[in-house]
Amino acid sequence: GWDGSALRASLTGGTMTVAGLRLTEKDDPLPLVTVPLFEVTGIEGDLGTRRVGFASLRSRDAHVIGWIDEQRRVNVQELFASAQNAAPVSMAEAEAPPRTPSWSVTIGSVSIENYSLALEDRQTLPPVRVKFEPVSFTARNLSNEPGAKAAVA
Repeated sequence: GWDGSALRASLTGGTMTVAGLRLTEKDDPLPLVTVPLFEVTGIEGDLGTRRVGFASLRSRDAHVIGWIDEQRRVNVQELFASAQNAAPVSMAEAEAPPRTPSWSVTIGSVSIENYSLALEDRQTLPPVRVKFEPVSFTARNLSNEPGAKAAVA
């Protein structure tokens, strides 16, 4: 079989823009998540050194509708649930050291602008409803490197 150990690949100066993202439940036209803009600039990656970096991640004007129902299920989890049940992971597998070095990830800046969150707790009668808007923040110098220090505002 092919193990990919001889493969060398890198990406320099990549960009990605997603516009008009809408996530809905099956057979329901009401979007639970809308993201008018999500863009990533300065994408850098190197398979050989297991490094990936992003100059900036930016998103604006998104809206999220969430709730927890009487059975303590969170609706957004259903959007990302697998069609098939995943095999359970044993404790030995969960605690095993990684077989390969982990990836290094860096992000120069993250900017979230004008988000809104509408949340509902349906475990109580009447349901408790809260709305957070506008939600905005920025973060700089994010990294999974040991000792890295980020700035959040």
